[in-house]
Amino acid sequence: MDASNFLAHRAPTELIYAIFQSITSEHIQGAVALSLACSSLRNHWTTHRSALLWNLCVEHVPHAQEALLAARMTRKVADAEIRGRLPPMDISPGDLLSGSASPKLSMTLSEYHQVRDLNLLARNREARLHHWPCRVWSFPNDRPQQARGETVSPEEPCSMPEWSDRVHLALYRMMILAAGLAGAYHEPTLKATDPEAGMSLIFAWMSAVVYPRSDVTCSVYSDDRSLGSRFISKHGRYRTFPEPCSRAEWHGNAFKVMG
Repeated sequence: MDASNFLAHRAPTELIYAIFQSITSEHIQGAVALSLACSSLRNHWTTHRSALLWNLCVEHVPHAQEALLAARMTRKVADAEIRGRLPPMDISPGDLLSGSASPKLSMTLSEYHQVRDLNLLARNREARLHHWPCRVWSFPNDRPQQARGETVSPEEPCSMPEWSDRVHLALYRMMILAAGLAGAYHEPTLKATDPEAGMSLIFAWMSAVVYPRSDVTCSVYSDDRSLGSRFISKHGRYRTFPEPCSRAEWHGNAFKVMG
């Protein structure tokens, strides 16, 4: 009873916070159960839940920020598609992680589980890439080629942690990019009154982007801050369309350059 009274009435906030932080990510339900032990713990959990969940993510999930951004962006796209609407074409990744949307202020238990699931997916993909049979490396600096059915590490043992880290980051960024472009990809089919006309628009778009004119090369590049589209002619001239702009504008610029 004395211990219960101590936690309920006299325990300092720092001690309660440390108790919650000591719970591992694999036993997150323990934090929920602990929060029901008494009103003081429940109030602390309610007040600091987002910060506690985010600390667990940062501690146990590589590139937790990119994973959370991928979860939030794909959720927006999925919600729109479930309602039969066009996915948003003006998603600003920075807005989903800053201000009131900061993970320490807004992360929910559902998002925590989504980030954990994405981490599990990334680990699965990493294992598949690592042990993929009959893999043949095509770049000069890659590991030597291997015989059929033989497994060779994609990097030297000392470099494998970095390789694993980059695989996770690449997967999350691919999902972020896919969510950001989903609206532009689905726009022709959702806006066309005639399904056949919608498919014609898609094939026209694919012909322009996937098979561009011979004198124009289209490449999409990304860095830590933005996405852009650069179209480089064989004469070395280029035009860049940096963010911020909507995906519709982005593709509109592509058609203008490609003619």
